[in-house]
Amino acid sequence: MTKLPHRDSDPILRLHAHYFELADLMRGHANAIDREYYRRGRLSKKKNVTYAHYVITWLGFLYVVLEGIAEIQKSGILDNLPESFSSFKTRLSIISRCETDYIDRLRRFRNGTFHYQFTPDKQLQFLENDSETLRISKDLHNNLKDLFSDYRVNCMVVYAIEGRKDEVFW
Repeated sequence: MTKLPHRDSDPILRLHAHYFELADLMRGHANAIDREYYRRGRLSKKKNVTYAHYVITWLGFLYVVLEGIAEIQKSGILDNLPESFSSFKTRLSIISRCETDYIDRLRRFRNGTFHYQFTPDKQLQFLENDSETLRISKDLHNNLKDLFSDYRVNCMVVYAIEGRKDEVFW
């Protein structure tokens, strides 16, 4: 019988809490500025810069989440999840097969963001087809959000069934 790891040592929950939640926070801040732009029809120069910072950070952490998923898949951790997580594993596999070109461009973007660059070439290459790139990024983000939510719910069910009350979280 397989056993779900303790909540505090679960690499999937760690990926969610330490990386996806940061991406989600940055996307939320960017969305708030987006709404302000559509409401007012313009943004101050400072708001435009702040918006860019939020989007850049969101996309950088989005790649880190994909990188974490790849590491988790290679590690064999998924093989040890209980049978009730089969839907999660299937969905994770589908997400990880996201368009290869997009993932590679997102990786270069992340590198250009979190490692000093003399020019913004890596960021600009990623954003060449701005609307399509952002659409794919938003879809990926939404799929990851749903995936992590389902995983957390499944974990709480297992914790409750196994009497692991100290691990139940809200």
